[in-house]
Amino acid sequence: GPSTFVLEVGTEELPAASVDSAADQLATMIEEKLRSERLGFSSVVGCATPRRLVITVADLAQQQDDRIREARGPPKRAAFDSEGNATKAALGFCRSQGVSMDDVDVRDDGKGTEYLYAKVEEKGRLTSDLLSESLPGMLMKISFGRTMRWNA
Repeated sequence: GPSTFVLEVGTEELPAASVDSAADQLATMIEEKLRSERLGFSSVVGCATPRRLVITVADLAQQQDDRIREARGPPKRAAFDSEGNATKAALGFCRSQGVSMDDVDVRDDGKGTEYLYAKVEEKGRLTSDLLSESLPGMLMKISFGRTMRWNA
């Protein structure tokens, strides 16, 4: 079931004026990522000291829910030849979506053009995998009011 996720980042001494801003930025980025990845949680809280940034996510789901998404393929006129056989465009669409021609249906898009559509089942990914891929980049995006440079 859901669990608590804690990210603690040790830092060099941060300027006092930057501490809360850094924690808030990181908490906001994590919350946006969790929402965009369809991961359930109840709250994201950031806090900090001059040497630590700590983000706590309460009731974080262990993985994304599985979902079915609909993929639109090529127009019907490009998907079938004059004898009604599937073309390379149709077969390539099926291959790219991991479905067979039997799983595809043809529907009007509402604007008068018929397209191939496929229902594609996506297995939910583990939260640990999604976060380990995205957290390093988030840390690099934290901005501080004053950029410090060597030999300045």
